Amino acid sequence: MRISRKLPLAAAVLTLLSIGAASAVSLIVSAETVTDQVMQKLEATADGRRNEARAYLEGMKLDLISMSSAMPTTQAFYGFAGAWSALGTEPSKELHKRYITDNPNPPSQRYLLDTAKKDNFDRSHKQYHATFRKHLESLGYLHDRPQGQRALFCGQGRGFRYKPR
Repeated sequence: MRISRKLPLAAAVLTLLSIGAASAVSLIVSAETVTDQVMQKLEATADGRRNEARAYLEGMKLDLISMSSAMPTTQAFYGFAGAWSALGTEPSKELHKRYITDNPNPPSQRYLLDTAKKDNFDRSHKQYHATFRKHLESLGYLHDRPQGQRALFCGQGRGFRYKPR
């Protein structure tokens, strides 16, 4: 092959190789830039969500502290504590039976039962339950579960956690 043909062919090959290399480098740099931008956006979103969650939980904490020191809460606590000993040898099971098992409302509306109408505990429950329920609803602490049931954060679930001293 003559040099007059080899030289233009070599120039064309070198041109294609340099264009290909430049394009590859450009794609790699662009991909890194896009990845960095996406990561920055994801980090900003995560920071925002974390801050929202932190603020929500801090508000919840302040509400709990406020409610725990409120006079109606103290009165309710003493009313329940005074009636606790009359619930038998297994008060938790008795309350579960009254307010969960024997509750006439469907599971999604168990929280609406104000009293089981049996004794002093139920009278105290009736006296304070509606007020606390309205408070929980007004602050959004009453949530839908995926199964369509509703649950109070404070415990209309499986059991009761109160243990007197």
